Amino acid sequence: MDSEKNRYNNSRMDTGFYAWNKLAGAGMAVLLLTILSWLWPQAAGQSGKILGVSIPMEHWIYGYGLSASLAADAVVSCFPRVGRMKQAALYGAAGFLCFALLTGGSTDTVWVRGAAGILMLMVFWWSRRVLFHHSLMMICLALFVPLFCLL
Repeated sequence: MDSEKNRYNNSRMDTGFYAWNKLAGAGMAVLLLTILSWLWPQAAGQSGKILGVSIPMEHWIYGYGLSASLAADAVVSCFPRVGRMKQAALYGAAGFLCFALLTGGSTDTVWVRGAAGILMLMVFWWSRRVLFHHSLMMICLALFVPLFCLL
């Protein structure tokens, strides 16, 4: 009975860390895009023109990026053992498909949106690999960084 309760608590803890990790990946993406928009303000105003779709940065990250990251994790979990490069390739494919095909917009910029999706999912993949063992950094990226960047 006691080991069953511990197993249940451990699975809840793992699920919580997974959720924090995903939000930290989104926070890292928000931070990187905010820094990029500060360094290159002309590009921040023209991102809708470059990507062919005028969607706010938060929707790109938390809507499309987080959804594609969850889909990539679901695909990765279907395979017994997947190496790092195959995981990166699956994340890249999910990012390309989600951003290029599901966002709509101009067909002239489908490759640009796909490349943006690949880069966005690489941030999520990196955060999954690196931030999992740094819980304080994970909480800061998940909660505080998006609040400060989106103000």
